[in-house]
Amino acid sequence: MPNLCLFCEKEVKKVKTRTLESLLIDLSQIEEVSYFVCINPDCEIVYFSNTSDRTFKKRDLKLSFGLKEQKSPRQLCYCFDHFYEEIEEEITKTGNSLVIPQIKDAMKSQGCSCESTNPMGACCMGEISKIVQVLKSKNPLVLGQDEAEEKVDDCCSAKTI
Repeated sequence: MPNLCLFCEKEVKKVKTRTLESLLIDLSQIEEVSYFVCINPDCEIVYFSNTSDRTFKKRDLKLSFGLKEQKSPRQLCYCFDHFYEEIEEEITKTGNSLVIPQIKDAMKSQGCSCESTNPMGACCMGEISKIVQVLKSKNPLVLGQDEAEEKVDDCCSAKTI
């Protein structure tokens, strides 16, 4: 059974305390409990614990959480600075996006720091891949094409993609 946000009831993922320590403005509010991250843009809560009443909202972060934002700019990849708007524009113009291969290439030389830079506390490629597929499905340049979905690795689990 998946973990659900206590506030919006959408699926959440466990996040390491290291992520909170890297991204929260006030570190004194972090407790020694397990935290979850909610990426639902309609939910004001970003981090919460199911064993404590301590919650953190978007305003508690040092940066903007692109997956929770509904206005530009919406950063999606915090290690290599990729934004929703750039991906959307590329797909609008060409019917495709090269963002996943670009991240993979950057990983070969630079590595990543997803755990401390991405509010999700994990690799962005899975979420970016979903966004690319949704944007492509809405694009008339892509409609009707039978395109194989690209396998997306987690950049954090394989440092030499």
